[in-house]
Amino acid sequence: MLNEIKTLMPDNMVALEVIVENKYRQIKVIVDGKKPVDLKDTALLAKIIRESGLLEKDKYLDYQLEVTTPGIGSPLLFAFQFEKNIGRKIRVLEKDSDKQIDLRLTQASKKSFEGLNDKGRSVRFDYNNIQTAKVLVEFI
Repeated sequence: MLNEIKTLMPDNMVALEVIVENKYRQIKVIVDGKKPVDLKDTALLAKIIRESGLLEKDKYLDYQLEVTTPGIGSPLLFAFQFEKNIGRKIRVLEKDSDKQIDLRLTQASKKSFEGLNDKGRSVRFDYNNIQTAKVLVEFI
């Protein structure tokens, strides 16, 4: 279903995940974008999905459809998510390690990202060398 929904996506959004909960008769579509995705955007996508006939085709007509953005603590999955979080503090879990590094994100490209650790040193990671990266909530 994710591939079918990707074909319906407006240019400003990316489908991150589609979760079908048969037990609860619910479909959850998680989206993000280079620019912030708001309630108007998610409502528009929900309407597009309903009107596409996709739910009828796959016999999900009586399922509840929820279109939402990733919540706080959700991992960053795409380069554009790193780019739009430049300036924020993130926690990186390295691949094949339990080592976590907190850093302030300073740069992101298609293949890697950089940030300053707590000691002010620049640290660079290739996306394929990390398990996860999550934005940390800071209270000022």
